[in-house]
Amino acid sequence: MKYTKYALAAVLLAACLLSCKKDKDSVSPSLSGGVRVSIPGYVFPGDVIKTSVGGVYRDDESDTLLMYTCYNSITGKSDTLRREGDPASVKADFEYTVPDTIGRFYFSFTAWAKGYTSKYSTQYFYVVDTTLNGSSISGYVMSLEEPAVDTRDGRRYPATSAGSQIWMMTNLAWEGAGEAYQGAPAASRLFGRYYTWNEASSSVCPDGWHLPTDAEWTALAESAGATSVSGHVDVPDAAGRLMGKILFYGEAMWGFAKDVKISNDVNFCAIPVGYAKVDPDAGYSFEGYGSFACFWTADEFDSQRALVRYIYWDKPALSVAAMPKDSYAASVRCVK
Repeated sequence: MKYTKYALAAVLLAACLLSCKKDKDSVSPSLSGGVRVSIPGYVFPGDVIKTSVGGVYRDDESDTLLMYTCYNSITGKSDTLRREGDPASVKADFEYTVPDTIGRFYFSFTAWAKGYTSKYSTQYFYVVDTTLNGSSISGYVMSLEEPAVDTRDGRRYPATSAGSQIWMMTNLAWEGAGEAYQGAPAASRLFGRYYTWNEASSSVCPDGWHLPTDAEWTALAESAGATSVSGHVDVPDAAGRLMGKILFYGEAMWGFAKDVKISNDVNFCAIPVGYAKVDPDAGYSFEGYGSFACFWTADEFDSQRALVRYIYWDKPALSVAAMPKDSYAASVRCVK
């Protein structure tokens, strides 16, 4: 009986080892690399998206073609971008015309080959309506002031009065300088563009309008009911008075912060689109979206830096800082 138990245990152990070996042997090898594809984060209806999908290969045959497919959340369908046996290449071209469908969507790209584990990349993007208070961005309280009209491109900016001055209610989006968020042209008309100080101080504002001085920023805050200050110092209680209750696809752009009450007292409607760092070789890198609103002033700090006024999402102050003139890009609001 004792030996029978041992024999039974040995059989079970052998079965287990065989099962484990089969499981191990059945695991497909992985493809090497990763799916590389770049889709703009913001597009207009009717835009044509063109890109190449690549980056995945088999170690034993690096130039052997794989199959790439793309699932399109707008149509709910998958398309084959390339099949095995096509001419030698490790990339697949992708082209798609965006329909008149507003919202947030994605493309999911898959690279696979028979006998291998697939690899994926999902790219999200917005199809936008750039009309203020339209289906993409809303919450602006329009004033009765005459809009600012930029004769260079015909664009009209809603305006609001604050004390003795008139301010733009939205960030400048003149495309003759600066850069769009994430390099997507459709984002300019939603969030404005990002300019270096050297650009902002060189007549980017429309005729009759100008880049505000730091004193004009503190006067703006005072007209909204904030504490009066002198010099280049923080305005301790101005942030919420200048922040707008703006929604992007139904979600508040400013997060809730217990120390900040958003009242938007003079309809300035600041939005948190962050800032950009500018590298002559690498280009623009965007930071602080959803956390900061950052604006250039006309005031130089020294030969290398100029003053910005900024709002951080959970701080009550309209703060001031000195930033590099040519390697830092911020939003611009024009005033007259």
